[in-house]
Amino acid sequence: MIAKHFSVICLSLMVSFNALSVQTDSTDKYAYGAELYVTDNESMFSRVELDGNIYTQTVSPLLDDVRVFNRNGQTVPFSLIEVYDKQQSKQQFNMVMYPVSQTNEPARNSQQGDYAVSIQGQNVNIKVDKLSDSLAKYSTTYLLQLPKDSNVVNPISNLKLTFEEQAENWQAVADISYSTNLKYWEDVTTNVPIMVLNNNQDQVLKLTDISFQPYSYYKNVTWLITLYSQKKIPKLTGVTASANNTLLSNALHPIDFTLTSSDGQNAIYTLPIAIPVKELGIALYQSRSVLPVSIFYKASSKDEQWIKLEDRIIRQTNYDDEQTRIAVNQRLISQLKIVSLNSNFDEAPKVIAYRNKVDLVFNSANNAPFILAWGSATAKPAALSSSALLSANDSISSLPLAYIGDPVKLAGDKALHDDGNVQSSGIANWIIWLGLIIGAGLLVILALKLLKEIKKNS
Repeated sequence: MIAKHFSVICLSLMVSFNALSVQTDSTDKYAYGAELYVTDNESMFSRVELDGNIYTQTVSPLLDDVRVFNRNGQTVPFSLIEVYDKQQSKQQFNMVMYPVSQTNEPARNSQQGDYAVSIQGQNVNIKVDKLSDSLAKYSTTYLLQLPKDSNVVNPISNLKLTFEEQAENWQAVADISYSTNLKYWEDVTTNVPIMVLNNNQDQVLKLTDISFQPYSYYKNVTWLITLYSQKKIPKLTGVTASANNTLLSNALHPIDFTLTSSDGQNAIYTLPIAIPVKELGIALYQSRSVLPVSIFYKASSKDEQWIKLEDRIIRQTNYDDEQTRIAVNQRLISQLKIVSLNSNFDEAPKVIAYRNKVDLVFNSANNAPFILAWGSATAKPAALSSSALLSANDSISSLPLAYIGDPVKLAGDKALHDDGNVQSSGIANWIIWLGLIIGAGLLVILALKLLKEIKKNS
């Protein structure tokens, strides 16, 4: 009975001391804050576009000290999600051409029959069964294929035709078909105007591009193009196929470096905090200038040694030229040094750091209004992954926006340093040690009482 009684006391004391030592998250541990204005109260989640203050006022380069609090002062589940931009690129291929019918033969009412075409040194029979333009006097047909080594990512959506030049104006219409077996052909587009017009000023108007809907099966197929005209058709000398591709790349947020010292040959720059930099942008203030430089960086202002990044030649032809962009691949950079090589500069170059842009998504369904808080020396990572926060049916881009509003006064600069928190942590540790000493004393007393009872019973 005595043993059970003392065990309960010890367990209760340990639970109490543990509860005292746990520190709950609250707004008074963050330096800065702002109201969040939710635009859709019915949505379960909202998305916030973080601004420059948050990127430069957090203690953690990875934004680990960002939080969302509700009206009860409780933290709200959230996720930090990198933003991507869509960039259009174009794949182009020079198609291999095979003449099917003799160029500039008078057109027949139908284009039917079997044709033998030499493809890569071998005779291949193709069957064509298509009605021709009965009003056209001339026609010519070509079979088109993509080169063997073509890696077509997206379907073909455009054919650009190149013809032998001639002084006379001419126009035609084009029909395009495709086939997977050289026997059965399906229309891609028909009666597309083609023309080349010359004026007296030696200006040429060319309409030789044919665009069409890029269906998924327009990748590895054989194409057939037939041209119809009232005049003789110039020889087709080339066909370029194009496919539009959409590439995703990280959206970037610019952060200006501050020039801290410069002597005409060496310039040192500082960022507000250490930042994982994706790219550097360097620009000269004077046009028609060239500056060979060596670039160095420090991950922390406390580091003694500079780390060399690379040598680069910075050019500025005109005032509106784009910056020289240098890929840095997420290096953590706090300071930058530019050293001119065999030259001097009257004015130090302008330098910008680009970091990956991040949106914050949070559960905005209940307990509004919300406060966004950031800047804490003691905050630990708390963001959930997007897959943990959102369901598979939630599209990040379609989430309603919540806007950063008026600033809210929180702890201020003292939250950016852990001095006060070290003191509170020391108190918590003192309480834990006191609890352990008391617990150990109780265990000793318990052991003595048990020993006394054992002797009495024996």
